[in-house]
This record gives sequence, structure tokens and C-alpha cells, in this order.
Amino acid sequence: MLDLTYQHQATTQLYVQALIGIFFLVSVKGYLYLCRYDAGSHNISGDVIRLAP
Repeated sequence: MLDLTYQHQATTQLYVQALIGIFFLVSVKGYLYLCRYDAGSHNISGDVIRLAP
């Protein structure tokens, strides 16, 4: 019984970590896309490229 509870906890933690990782990737991709779009529309690509990691 104790082993089952521990396994369930570990699985839940794994799911939470995966969700956080996916959310982080999506937000970084979206941020970089917005930066690129901004650079294209305002012609300040130099500034944006320097700011982007």
C-alpha cells in the first residue's frame, strides 16, 4: 500500500514537471516569435537580436 502511494506521488510529480516544461518551451518560443515579429515590423532587428538570448 505504501509503495503504491509513493509511485502515484512520483507519477504526479512527473506529470507536473512535464507540464511546466511544455509551458516554459511554449512561452519561450512565443517570446522569440514576438521579438522576431517586432523586429520585422519596426526594422530594429539589431536591438532585438542583442536582447534575445
